[in-house]
Amino acid sequence: MKGGKVQFEAPWLSDGRILTFLLNDPTGFFNTLNAEISKEKALGVKGGYDVTIRWHDAGDFFSPEYIDLAFKLAKAQPGVKFYAYTKIAAAALGAKPANFMINWSEGASTKQEKQIKAQDPELAQTKNSRIVPAKLFNDLLKKDEKGNLDKDGADASGKGGRWQMRDPAALQELKNRLGKEYGISANSILSYDEWNAKNHGLGMKWNVIVAPGEGDISANSKDVLSTLLLRH
Repeated sequence: MKGGKVQFEAPWLSDGRILTFLLNDPTGFFNTLNAEISKEKALGVKGGYDVTIRWHDAGDFFSPEYIDLAFKLAKAQPGVKFYAYTKIAAAALGAKPANFMINWSEGASTKQEKQIKAQDPELAQTKNSRIVPAKLFNDLLKKDEKGNLDKDGADASGKGGRWQMRDPAALQELKNRLGKEYGISANSILSYDEWNAKNHGLGMKWNVIVAPGEGDISANSKDVLSTLLLRH
């Protein structure tokens, strides 16, 4: 329902076919997907771009065999970056290929949470994503005289409509609140634009605020520990 996959015929028919293929012929599914990615990678070489695959736009790893298939595919495509969000502990804790980034999503079932917290109680080492409740940021957002969100305009690429903080002080206040809420240093928290301006290293040292309208890049970056997703 959250992914809009039930209300509209085309998405659920497409996903139903894909799932039927995967469940009934996992080898054929692997080979087909591997060939599609290889084709795109070849186009990327010609076009001068890299290929990155986000595993799922909605849904999760529903079986150990499915997790193994995803990791096997990443191993077969070392020149491609893969990433995913998951609430399945086995996916987050499993032996992942170097080119597969897993983001543990808080809010999983108690059983799954216990497995993660047994390994990393404070999520100090586990790359993760958190849905930030509106009570932590709603009063800090820039709004017009009617109380509606005052979003930014489109840039040269046509992108725009992003939420904005009232002012620099409001952004700092948000960082302070997030630091207190999640037990992390406010100095480690960056806005999406601040993080994008950094020279990215390999150590997981940043926690990045991502608002609606901003990108998904931090989820596939090795220098980001926590992606702090402001609730829509």
